[in-house]
Amino acid sequence: MSIPDSVPQIVLFVLFVLPGITFTTVRVALVGTKAADFSVPARILEALFVSVIFDAVYLFVFGDWISQQIREKRNPVTDAPQPVALLAILMLVIVPALVAVLFYLRIRRVPLADPEGRPRLNRRGKQKRGFRRTSNYRSTPTAWDFRAYSLKAGSFVRVRMESGVYIGGWFSTRSYLSTYPHGRDMYIESQWKIDRNGDFQGKIVGTNGVWVSLTDKSVVEWVDQAPEKESENVR
Repeated sequence: MSIPDSVPQIVLFVLFVLPGITFTTVRVALVGTKAADFSVPARILEALFVSVIFDAVYLFVFGDWISQQIREKRNPVTDAPQPVALLAILMLVIVPALVAVLFYLRIRRVPLADPEGRPRLNRRGKQKRGFRRTSNYRSTPTAWDFRAYSLKAGSFVRVRMESGVYIGGWFSTRSYLSTYPHGRDMYIESQWKIDRNGDFQGKIVGTNGVWVSLTDKSVVEWVDQAPEKESENVR
């Protein structure tokens, strides 16, 4: 498939592909991926198929106006660029996105609870209810990324390496976790000594942090409570 290299080719490419790309992008955001989404040719064919449907509807609605412009040899892009630009955004982005939402967004009314699972009550003592999507799909690619995005307050972290050795320390605002699509690694801003049982022994003197590269056999734990020997320094 060659890349469009002229203005007419680019315009045709946008008309025949962009509505489908918008539609499938919103669809994936709402209900997640399916098997065909991992195949590039399948994604292209789906985008073309959906775009043809949208373009056919647009031609049915605006066909007479387009024919009139051609007969009168007018150029709407140069005569009225702002309305044409708004119309293009409407037809190529907004309408396909709204159609995808109409087809795939499903919501239901459910009881509300706090993060610990306790029901949220209103003033009358009855459990509150709210609207939730029926799909559990989230765009966060992995559980590791979910943790990386949700980190807020500082905490201690303990990593058991593949060899059985423990590495860890204080993980806070100056620490860092890598996210998708990069490999898993982390920078811990303050390193602590950990014994073979996983117990924190104390902050290492002169620590400026430690970088840890993680494998599939590494185990990472976040510890909310400060170790008993927090005030001690070790060498």
